[in-house]
Amino acid sequence: MELDTIVILWLIRAAHVLGGGLWVGGYALLALVVIPWVEREATPQGIQLAIVAVRLLTYTGVGTIFFGLLLTMRTRGFAALLSGGEWG
Repeated sequence: MELDTIVILWLIRAAHVLGGGLWVGGYALLALVVIPWVEREATPQGIQLAIVAVRLLTYTGVGTIFFGLLLTMRTRGFAALLSGGEWG
């Protein structure tokens, strides 16, 4: 592999992993902190914060899936998903 290909794959993988961490961690924070806080104190600011957080986390999830699909296409391909290789 050439150096530029390795760097591109590394950046795609980093975006996928970082996005996944933000996606899962953000929904955990939302479920464990923000939603209970909004239930206790139903202020308009709290409700708006929860709505914005859900929208932002949805976009983060879409980006994570996009980078995962891109990573799959640029590495082993989709055929490796079903062939029982290293992914199952």
